[in-house]
Amino acid sequence: MGNENDYRLTQEIPGTFAEYQEEQAAKNARIKALLEALQAVEWVDEEDPFGPWCPWCGNYKRSGHDGKCRRQDAIALAKGGQ
Repeated sequence: MGNENDYRLTQEIPGTFAEYQEEQAAKNARIKALLEALQAVEWVDEEDPFGPWCPWCGNYKRSGHDGKCRRQDAIALAKGGQ
């Protein structure tokens, strides 16, 4: 009897390494664009009497982001964090 992994080892991997590199470059470009968009819209409503606030966590700029701000989580993830 063969090893259960033998079947997987004999299967051809679809695509080429160059195609894989292209897919990864496109993925990285999308992540970079999303990161830039998130960073560009940190605080909104400059005309609010209490000052600008974060549309994700609702905190005002003067007090900073909430520790559970989804925007901050998304930025950390895009930068390679968890």
